[in-house]
Amino acid sequence: SYADSGLLVVAKRALIFTQPKPGRVTPVIVLINLKWRVAPMYEDLAEAIARRLVSREETVCVAESSTGGLISANLLAVAGASRFFVGGSVVYTLASRRAFLDIDRERVKALKPLTEDMALVFAEAAKDKLQTVWGIAELGAAGPTGTPYGHGPGRSVIGIAGPRSASRLLESGTDNRLQNMQAFTRASLELMLEVLSED
Repeated sequence: SYADSGLLVVAKRALIFTQPKPGRVTPVIVLINLKWRVAPMYEDLAEAIARRLVSREETVCVAESSTGGLISANLLAVAGASRFFVGGSVVYTLASRRAFLDIDRERVKALKPLTEDMALVFAEAAKDKLQTVWGIAELGAAGPTGTPYGHGPGRSVIGIAGPRSASRLLESGTDNRLQNMQAFTRASLELMLEVLSED
């Protein structure tokens, strides 16, 4: 069943987030459209990240764009997430970026769009805004179209800011929106875990 499968159920126009209980993931269903799709929850990655953060008494926040909240949802699906997860924002538009992140406009103007450098700036801004030890940022073009700047669909840049910084460029080679959202989410969690495992 969905309750035991570790899956995040996605409606055509809505996310069905999960409420963790010991030993299982229980869907909290928001019914908007009866055409369902299913996106995997990356429990192993999220739980490994959680263990490392809790053991170090460190915190993390997320600023994500094309993943639409899936990075945060994966971290929040871990029982006891309040011990390490402070908050997250979906910075999908210019208005949301101005509202949720204190980023110097002149600094952003000097960066090329959808680059690793830009993702690092967003990760740092998210970390500073919520005063966490770590910040994760994801910016991308999930598809089916590309960006106004000439990037094709399937491109994502991920930034990790904290005691150590890291960034990654992912190009999936597909314009499938849901598949890209899943791939970008997984890549973001993988990069965060890699950085935490460097000690």
